[in-house]
Amino acid sequence: MRHTLTITIIGILVLVSMALVDKPNAIPSFARKYETSCITCHTIFPKLNSFGEAYRLNGFQYPEDDADQTKDEPVSLGADAYKKVFPNAVWPNDIPGTPPIAIRVASGFNYDRQGEVKTEFLSPSLILMTAGTLGENVSFYAGAHLFEEGEIGSIDRAFFQISNLFNNKLPEHFLNLRIGQFIPNIVPFANHRGLAVTPYAFNTYSATADEFGAEHAHGSESFGIETFQLGVELSGIASGRFRWGMGFVNGSGAAAENSSAKDGYFRAAYKFGGMGFDGSGGTADPRGRNWIDNSITLGGFTYFGSYPNDGLVGSNDLSRERYGLDFNVLFQNTNLFGGWIHGKDEVVEGNLALDKKYDLGFVELNQVIYPWLITLARYERAEPEAQQSIERVVAGVAALYRANIKFVVESAVDPSDLNFSKLNVRLDFAF
Repeated sequence: MRHTLTITIIGILVLVSMALVDKPNAIPSFARKYETSCITCHTIFPKLNSFGEAYRLNGFQYPEDDADQTKDEPVSLGADAYKKVFPNAVWPNDIPGTPPIAIRVASGFNYDRQGEVKTEFLSPSLILMTAGTLGENVSFYAGAHLFEEGEIGSIDRAFFQISNLFNNKLPEHFLNLRIGQFIPNIVPFANHRGLAVTPYAFNTYSATADEFGAEHAHGSESFGIETFQLGVELSGIASGRFRWGMGFVNGSGAAAENSSAKDGYFRAAYKFGGMGFDGSGGTADPRGRNWIDNSITLGGFTYFGSYPNDGLVGSNDLSRERYGLDFNVLFQNTNLFGGWIHGKDEVVEGNLALDKKYDLGFVELNQVIYPWLITLARYERAEPEAQQSIERVVAGVAALYRANIKFVVESAVDPSDLNFSKLNVRLDFAF
């Protein structure tokens, strides 16, 4: 009976994902703005292709000729003639003609052959997103989980960005400023832009944990490099190939500041081949496969900060450090990527402040079978100091039923016991 149920679930999802795909509808607000399909920037959402990454880095603007590509006529806030009399007039800008609002809904089903609860339908989550530009080189993003796992959610990201600062003196794309609540620029592979249901332990694991977390860490619940942070960040691209970013944040996630000093971080990456980070270069695939971008990207980052010890040992804050390296290889229909991170957290045990260290690495393979079907396989391993190592294998498939409707079927297991007794199914759509 158990095997029959498993086979039935997989069979239904495979049949659904193999259904004929109509001409895709644009999603969400960016697609409406440009009257284009979501596959312009994504393979299977939310995973970005190289053009989508360039669009994101450029403050939600096309790398070239953004005004010409915009189909939704913006509302002008002042005449262009005001520029000629500045500073004796307010510099003009514009706002989106159509409210830039999008909604994303996700629900799912879990099957656990060995668990106390064998089958479970999950409460849906509802995410409200708004993003757009306020004139040339000025952009914003805000996202809130209105409902998550049946509970009232919270704001995840809300930031303001000015792109191409001092571009009359500096090269284009060289200097951008971001202010607000955001994911620090050090994260090479964000859970919010990945295909898998299971989060990257690379982004969420802490030195004191004895197992991988099941969900992405939000706010100040626990620390990970992808935790939403309040702060300010500078970033940019040089010569199309070199990308850098640095910032200062509270270090307490989305909560109010709780430390006597700010946390700091820095990231650099270089891309060999393919389309540049700024959208330059690259060669369009003659068959229209917009995920093709034969290239290799190498990156590295560091994060250093502190957090309060709650008065347990003296009055000094406890330190926290992260160092990491990452790679991303794109070749034809294959995407191989991964990274290594070293972490050190100072923790209180008894009357002493001790260093807890760990090393963690992962590698993931995404394979495009059809434009609407991608398989994924991931291996990740953490080695906490003086503790037993932790391993996990994640395998699954992501499929588009329509351009804005996605199914994911996935299982995450301990590689020492590859029985795949657990199955996660997710339905995700946006409009």
